[in-house]
Amino acid sequence: MNFLFTVLLISSITSCCSSQINKKVQGVDNTHTFLIKKIEPRNDTIFLIYATENDSLFKIVSYKGRITALCNNIQVGGSYNIKIKSLLEIDDSPGYNSPQNIAFMSQQLEGVVFHGNNILFEKEAGISNIYQALNLNGLCLSNESH
Repeated sequence: MNFLFTVLLISSITSCCSSQINKKVQGVDNTHTFLIKKIEPRNDTIFLIYATENDSLFKIVSYKGRITALCNNIQVGGSYNIKIKSLLEIDDSPGYNSPQNIAFMSQQLEGVVFHGNNILFEKEAGISNIYQALNLNGLCLSNESH
């Protein structure tokens, strides 16, 4: 009986940890240090942020909701820790958010819709995925995800 309990306990812990590792690898809640290259306001509530990490260019979208506290706005030329999630990750089914599946979807699509705005990939510039900033409210950087 104790052996069965021990096996179940180890399996449970391993499964939980494995799930968390897979989520980090798949980008569910990844924090990256980005150098901000360009910021384009799409309208009063949507910002397109072009940022680099190492030699990779990222297109990040941010929605400006109601700001209730003082914050620091990101600026072009600054480096910031930004939590991102791919907007192509729309299903938590096993394997759905694999890098291979996301690459396939980006080949089939021209872009995504974010808060009613069409956001296009820029494949000629190497942008075949669009990310949502989880710790930005517009250009306001917070320490909490939303």
